[in-house]
Amino acid sequence: MAVNISLMTRDDLDFAKALTDAENWGYLRSDFERLIDLAPDGCFVARGLLRRVGIIATTRHGDYGFPGTLIVMKNHRHSGIGEALFARAMAYLKDRGTKTIELNGVFPAVSLYRRFGFQDKYLSLRFARPSSPYDGKSGELLAATTEEIVRFDREHLQIDRSAVLTRFCDDFRESLIAVGDGQLSAYAFVKSRANGSVDVGPLVAKSPDVAIALLKTILSRFHDKPILIGVPEMKVSFVQALLAEGFLYKSPFLRMYSGVRLDLDDHTYVIISPDKG
Repeated sequence: MAVNISLMTRDDLDFAKALTDAENWGYLRSDFERLIDLAPDGCFVARGLLRRVGIIATTRHGDYGFPGTLIVMKNHRHSGIGEALFARAMAYLKDRGTKTIELNGVFPAVSLYRRFGFQDKYLSLRFARPSSPYDGKSGELLAATTEEIVRFDREHLQIDRSAVLTRFCDDFRESLIAVGDGQLSAYAFVKSRANGSVDVGPLVAKSPDVAIALLKTILSRFHDKPILIGVPEMKVSFVQALLAEGFLYKSPFLRMYSGVRLDLDDHTYVIISPDKG
């Protein structure tokens, strides 16, 4: 099928959301508004002769890039559209000097990513906790500024995620959970989903103990909603804490990379999201 790959605009947002609805991803229209605001030249739509048939978006953090939300309509799959969309996203990132590109791959698409030279990095585990009572205690919150969040994140990851984090601070200020004894030691954002659940991410912390304490604070405040969370597989003590608190395994992603390998996960206990890294 011949397709034209063009930039995603606000006229495409309802279509994009409908594709994620069909996959039960729980996206909101505002998620796509945020994506095209952050990367207006990096989000794309595949258009056939009569209709739109697929999407992909990218996020850049300086020299680090992340493609996500690659979806093709089910009755148009296995016809090269996904590969064309992914090639356009990769060209966009490489043309801007991106040195490291990572993604969260669903396993049916891993062979596609390997054809583009991506290598395996780790399992990106996914967990869900149904709404249920929680009798744990909430830690005292720290009133962190946007500048403090950005600085803390940069110091602990060594990449610049300031654009995304500044937007998150604007959009999710009321659900920013930050802790520390007078000085920031961990933070996380809790974001509402279309299906009534909440999604945690990122969660960055100085140590496993602090990360687990922050998790308990999140549970004390959001236990009445289903909670979704994505965790690098090597965070063993944090995974154990999740299981002890009633989280259940869901199908994982495979974190993959192309270009310069960066080990950014010493202090990353929860990823931003499957589409932003």
